[in-house]
Amino acid sequence: MKNVLSMLAALIFGCTPKQSGIVDIYSDLSAGISVLISPDYVGKLVEESPNVKSIENVVNELSWNDITFVVLKMDSTNWIEFSGSKDDGLSLQYREGEKIYVTTTPPESIEDGITVLSSYLSKTDFWKSKVGWR
Repeated sequence: MKNVLSMLAALIFGCTPKQSGIVDIYSDLSAGISVLISPDYVGKLVEESPNVKSIENVVNELSWNDITFVVLKMDSTNWIEFSGSKDDGLSLQYREGEKIYVTTTPPESIEDGITVLSSYLSKTDFWKSKVGWR
């Protein structure tokens, strides 16, 4: 949890993970789709070769009652995370090289998160315009 709080602080103050001295919380995850769910939030790779349909299936199979994380990792420095819960709200963040960006406007629904993840995987620019980033 300490790394998560450090990551959030770095995002708020505009630092990169390297500048803030924190460890990339997803460095141990393999490329593909991983989920982190309550109570232990240990990353579990659920799809090594994701496609749009597998993203939809993985996200829709989760309850989203507790804080949940879905990470689509392309390589060690490029990933996108869809997280949150039905009650607490949803969020997106992504890492591109040494910079991490977080949404300024949260996704309104689970379906919006699926759309952004699918667009990211498809390498279209739609995901960057679907929500605001900083």
